[in-house]
Amino acid sequence: MKRRNVVTFVAIAAMLLLGAATATAADATYHVVATYKVGAGSPGDIQLDAAARRIYLAHGDRVDVLDADTGKKVGEIAAKGANDIALAPEFEHGFASNGGGNTVTMFDTATLKVLKTIKLDGKTPDAMVYDGGSKRVFVAEPGSGTVAAIDAATGDVIATSAPLGGELRGMATNGYGDLYVAAEDKNVVHVMDTKTLGALGDFPVGSGEGPTGLTIDAMGRRLFVACKNGTMPVIDTDIGFTFEELPMGTGEAGDTFTFAPQGKGGWKGAIFVASADGTLSIERMLAFISYEAGTKVTLVKGIYAVAYDPKTHRVFVPAMSGKEAVILAVGQ
Repeated sequence: MKRRNVVTFVAIAAMLLLGAATATAADATYHVVATYKVGAGSPGDIQLDAAARRIYLAHGDRVDVLDADTGKKVGEIAAKGANDIALAPEFEHGFASNGGGNTVTMFDTATLKVLKTIKLDGKTPDAMVYDGGSKRVFVAEPGSGTVAAIDAATGDVIATSAPLGGELRGMATNGYGDLYVAAEDKNVVHVMDTKTLGALGDFPVGSGEGPTGLTIDAMGRRLFVACKNGTMPVIDTDIGFTFEELPMGTGEAGDTFTFAPQGKGGWKGAIFVASADGTLSIERMLAFISYEAGTKVTLVKGIYAVAYDPKTHRVFVPAMSGKEAVILAVGQ
């Protein structure tokens, strides 16, 4: 199966992880403020339950669960081949895609007990997203080019789409009917109906090449597309037009980078994206149609996933230190 973190992680010393992150002269306030040790093996996707103060990290044959404030491990969930994670907080349910077994593990976020192993019709499930509007978890299945919809309350598979075309990667939803799916090798974003799983058309990604990650400002109806060539198109989802392109790091970027509505210094929000070249890019939103490049923090090659914490305004980035997985907490 093709993993989303295709660039090999680079071994680095613990001292580098703890303190040697660098930033541009324009804003040198972001740095690594803590390092949480996780254990042997490469990390995958990361999700944060900010209210419960828990971090969920896909990690090989399991999902590791850590305290977001201390980094202490509080439990784990068996999920062999775990790639990606989605949380449905109103149901206290979590989901992990297991590429090797063509399954999704459904678990209780209160007890961390496995509730169900969901068998999918598609192949190699990978990226996932929870849509609060439809109460469904959507799963990209690159091996078959399809998307599955799962009822977040029951864990039942509701439907599987027709093949969409292309290598399906990151996903995002706007919460009121639209699902967006990046097609890396087609340089487009597929648009789907969250109720019917029908295809609604494609959005081109401007000069972007190799789209792998998506995030959305649902209120402003702006879709941000992380592309491997170091370009982040900003798409107006009403018309599918790329009206601005921002610079970012190059290489693989995960589907969990974050739009954060809180900002400092007069700007209205920020988009955090981790790229395989080791760059954590923070893009600033000045208004719904005005953006600018902000800080670039140099971390560790091979990163691709982030989770934003609205309480501390930190971002958590999985990385490797030698043969050990760690989570870097980056803040101001």
